[in-house]
Amino acid sequence: MKCSKIHKKRFIFFFFFFFIIALYSAQGERASLKLSFNSYSSELDDINTWVESLNTLWRNWEETMGGNLTGQFDNLHNKPKFEAELRINIISGLAFNLAVSYLSDKKEGTISYQKQEGNQNGSHFLSNEVKALPLKLGLSFSYPLSSRFNIIINGGRHIIFVQYLIQENFEYTSTTDGEEYSQWFKKDNKFRSESLGYYASIGIEYNLTNYLALAVEGENIWSKVDGFKGPYCFEEYGNDVVEEGKASLYYYKNKNEILNKYYIVLTGHEERPENVNLKDLRQGELNFSGFSVKIGLRLKF
Repeated sequence: MKCSKIHKKRFIFFFFFFFIIALYSAQGERASLKLSFNSYSSELDDINTWVESLNTLWRNWEETMGGNLTGQFDNLHNKPKFEAELRINIISGLAFNLAVSYLSDKKEGTISYQKQEGNQNGSHFLSNEVKALPLKLGLSFSYPLSSRFNIIINGGRHIIFVQYLIQENFEYTSTTDGEEYSQWFKKDNKFRSESLGYYASIGIEYNLTNYLALAVEGENIWSKVDGFKGPYCFEEYGNDVVEEGKASLYYYKNKNEILNKYYIVLTGHEERPENVNLKDLRQGELNFSGFSVKIGLRLKF
């Protein structure tokens, strides 16, 4: 009796296995490769909020202290990109998708400040660079509207690996009563993190031939990355020791006591920072969410 049940289970298993293989073999299209241009563009919120706050701080310094200010820091942007997608048919109308692309942007800038009274000179250099490798793993469903047109629905997980690099150099000198005052610091941080989000899209494909199709899609991504960690190096005036270690990326508001205002700070700390002039502390994060339109060609095998 037991053997009979075992043979029946095996029969059912092999029946479904060969049934799926038969369906797959019946497909005219085994797999396809699509190359598309993606209009995707996102604001890297915390970085750009910090950059704008630094620009505001220097302008406020000029307004309060006088002198002459030149230069500014520029925002980072995730620009439109190309994307490659491999689609492997499972059964009729249903396929597994794997897509990959690459994002990067780098901005460098210097703000200089001079004031004749007190022989004041300041220089602030900032370099921000973001590199990201987004991957998409999901399923797609294709439904024929006619012999030429198909509607395509995609959805799945959005996996992104991100590297964020910061270099910052600051120098300030002034003379009071014949005595020179000097202040400077240098920072170098390399942060890495990753995130598991979601994506979904809907589009239409037009079959140019049996092996080539034109695809137009609208896609939305939900993805935010935090938990950045990485090596750091910090030097400052009056400290002969170069600080090196592993830092976490933090975002907070810090009070400038001379201007009596709060300004955004995005920087690395080995330990969670604590200060009476600090508020709204949290982990730094980058937002890769957004809507885009993709246009591409799919080559069918």
